[in-house]
Amino acid sequence: MTSLDIRSFLCKWISSLGYKAIQFPTNTPAPSGLYIAVSSGMVSQYGAMTNPGPDDSGTKKRIVQNVISITLNEVEGDGDALRAIKNSLQSKEFRDYAKSELQGEDLNFDTGVSIWEIGDIVDISVKDGDFNIKQFTMKFDVNFNDIISSPVSKKILSVSGTIGNENFET
Repeated sequence: MTSLDIRSFLCKWISSLGYKAIQFPTNTPAPSGLYIAVSSGMVSQYGAMTNPGPDDSGTKKRIVQNVISITLNEVEGDGDALRAIKNSLQSKEFRDYAKSELQGEDLNFDTGVSIWEIGDIVDISVKDGDFNIKQFTMKFDVNFNDIISSPVSKKILSVSGTIGNENFET
């Protein structure tokens, strides 16, 4: 899963709530009226990569948990859209949507996302000459998994040898 995948997925969710959502940065002009700009920042690994044990199949999956920082900017609004989005990100409907949209081809592994650490909604309005540009921002973290195929060694089926002067076999 890429940063673009996560931003696209979030834009689709926000649009389903009735708001215009765009990925930021963009090379196209901003829409008129109220819209939500979705941008991503730092991606960090959470914990250590899992290492699968031996298996006769020859291939298993390693899982890397990642956390990406997401920023939503509500432009030409008063923060109410961000509050509605914030509430929706904590709903069962969002979790079901994430699972249905982001499930990988291997249904044994969850490639969906979970929302962590939703921040406050902050006024970042600015004055541009004679114009006031109303903006509010909210940051949150998204946890997601990378699923990586990994060759593994075969299981040991039997062992024999000597310990001290005694032979053994299992």
